[in-house]
Amino acid sequence: MLRQAIAKTKEYVGAKGIIGIAIFIYCAIPDWDARNGWWKLRVPFILHNARVILIFVALLVIWLDHRNILKKRTHQYDSKSLKGRTLKLRDEIQSFWDDAGPAPEIQYKSAMKPQQFLDANMPGFSRELRLAHGYELRFSEDVIRIYHAFGERGAQHPLLRDIIYGKIEKDDACLKTVVDALTELANRPEAKN
Repeated sequence: MLRQAIAKTKEYVGAKGIIGIAIFIYCAIPDWDARNGWWKLRVPFILHNARVILIFVALLVIWLDHRNILKKRTHQYDSKSLKGRTLKLRDEIQSFWDDAGPAPEIQYKSAMKPQQFLDANMPGFSRELRLAHGYELRFSEDVIRIYHAFGERGAQHPLLRDIIYGKIEKDDACLKTVVDALTELANRPEAKN
């Protein structure tokens, strides 16, 4: 029963919230001397400036939590407008690309055999496959739909056309081109309405 209550509390408040509550409880106890005496007995490296350290830690936790909230905040786009759909798709592709992480550096030595080269660079090859197939599964139809919606209004992006109709590998350069093209299209007058 107690474990369930603790689990529910952790789920509701979160780890950072529990740390913040613990720091608040520590600082809210009015008996400063008794508190310092208790901590000095148990943790010798905390001296008379423990309150300053704890306040700094609390501010740091608040700042990190605020950054996390801002990072997770989603933009509210008008799903009925072409501009809103374009920007939403652009942000989804950018998020997918960011989640893949940076491309690892290719490792090559002249003494490597083909299998050694493949083994040494497997993380990079796996990342490229995730980008290519993830793009095709998640975004390619939406990119085509946005491209044709702009085309119907008399606007198009030539690099986006090449990606859609060409056999271009969906790598970092391709995803950057798609994100840039969607940004450019969303800022055109044809995107209004």
